[in-house]
Amino acid sequence: MIKPIATVIIPAKGRPHLLERAISSVLSQDNSQDVEIIVIDDGSSPPLVPSGLRAQDKIIRQELSIGAAKARNVGINEAGADLIYLLDSDDYFIKRDYLGDKSDISVNDIGFCDILSQGYISAYPQLVGRLEFFPFVFHRHKHICQTSSLVFLKSSGLRFDPNLPKHQDWDFVFTQGIINGFRVRRLPGTIFFDRSDTHSVSRLQSSSRSLQWLNKLREMNLLSEQEDETVEFNLLARTDYFTVVRLFQRALRELLLGRTSLDEIARIFARRMLSKRTV
Repeated sequence: MIKPIATVIIPAKGRPHLLERAISSVLSQDNSQDVEIIVIDDGSSPPLVPSGLRAQDKIIRQELSIGAAKARNVGINEAGADLIYLLDSDDYFIKRDYLGDKSDISVNDIGFCDILSQGYISAYPQLVGRLEFFPFVFHRHKHICQTSSLVFLKSSGLRFDPNLPKHQDWDFVFTQGIINGFRVRRLPGTIFFDRSDTHSVSRLQSSSRSLQWLNKLREMNLLSEQEDETVEFNLLARTDYFTVVRLFQRALRELLLGRTSLDEIARIFARRMLSKRTV
């Protein structure tokens, strides 16, 4: 194959049956014969040996786990195409337009697509700007800009922060993209975001993991006072970091400002009152 039109990067650790599903979904799209797949085996034991890969594809083995963010960066650096798609090994493509995206996306774009998930079908807006980002990701548009929905150009220089254990996709879009003037926009296509693994890092309620991203945003002086309060509330309100009184005050303020809903507040309080786990 001459230079591929796109590279799909799949970090994986264990769960070989899900990796096979992800690979198959990439190959089921139109023009997949001109697309390169790079799997980064992040310290799996035993090593991953996916049967779906072709001669033009690669599997890069990391003997010791380096984490998903660094694994994605390894894949980006090794990509033979300028057009980069990300796909977590437990997710899969439903519809992707490799040729259409290649002709449409620019070096200053971060693209995202629609998402299906357990009990959820997205209805995302066309653009995500600075003012909309936090209200969108925390309340109005569930899973928007999730990692497996992202597409961008290698030549844009975008990379993931390997020091963040959580919220790597939000950091990628906000810190690397929006803050630097990138246009974050919806492109055609749909992926399935698999939320069935209740033990995944993204679903663990952990103030320490979330605080690392919040502290990074604060250290870089990227947040307005209102944004700081919004991020703190939504990242930490479900943990023991907040007292019940402070939680109620923040919840009421968020409701009055239209940045949350009664349903969301009820879920926050129910989880806090019923959960005995210390995070």
